[in-house]
Amino acid sequence: MQDCFIERESTPALYIDSNGNRQYNTEKEAFFLKNTSGDVVSQGYLCMVSLGDDHYAVCDLISESNLCGYYDEYDIINGDFKTTAPKMKWGIIRLSRTKSGNIIPRAEVFVVPYIYDRISSNNSKTATVQFNGKYSYVDLDIERDSYGKQLVPCILEHAVPFDVDIEGFAECSIEEKVGYLPRDTKPCKMLDSSTLLSESQANALAKFFSDNENSFEAQSAVFSYFALTGVKIEDARKLKLEYTGK
Repeated sequence: MQDCFIERESTPALYIDSNGNRQYNTEKEAFFLKNTSGDVVSQGYLCMVSLGDDHYAVCDLISESNLCGYYDEYDIINGDFKTTAPKMKWGIIRLSRTKSGNIIPRAEVFVVPYIYDRISSNNSKTATVQFNGKYSYVDLDIERDSYGKQLVPCILEHAVPFDVDIEGFAECSIEEKVGYLPRDTKPCKMLDSSTLLSESQANALAKFFSDNENSFEAQSAVFSYFALTGVKIEDARKLKLEYTGK
């Protein structure tokens, strides 16, 4: 539903003048969402990127001390806490709509707070997120229990979008080992390279889900697929048939 667009414009900025009074004379640049009539329907953000399905990656300057809930360093000489300089951090918002589908102006909700160094769009209702040079995937399917959560810890060395090489799977790597994650991966807090599916296993599972072609490679992936998704491949195929109608 594409009924709004991102636009950058200048807005009044509050500051304190030399007499201690609040003023709005300066301006700052901000990104807003506007509807087709040109009306602003979101708050202003330092930057915005569309992720699809009413979701947007947004960023702001965030102090890591506030982000983590504590100060990073204690100044022994002066006996005081020192805060770190603010950094650009990204989060994810979702527009709010009425039952009839109209956007509720400036009522967007944060699905993911400002914690990542970068967020980019992905396929299969997901987003790719980056933190400290490592990657993960965030679920943006509002119908799933995993909505708004990381599918795996943010430890991937590279993370290709889903459905690029193999439908329903994404190529990634851990500790220089390249493998594949299924889109149905359940959020987990531990992941190692041995759990990743091989390319041949991912291809075999994709054929099994689409054509019921039950090969040796598909059977060899049963335990890894179950470890990642919590679902047996036979049950997963039934769910996919119900979901896609194929």
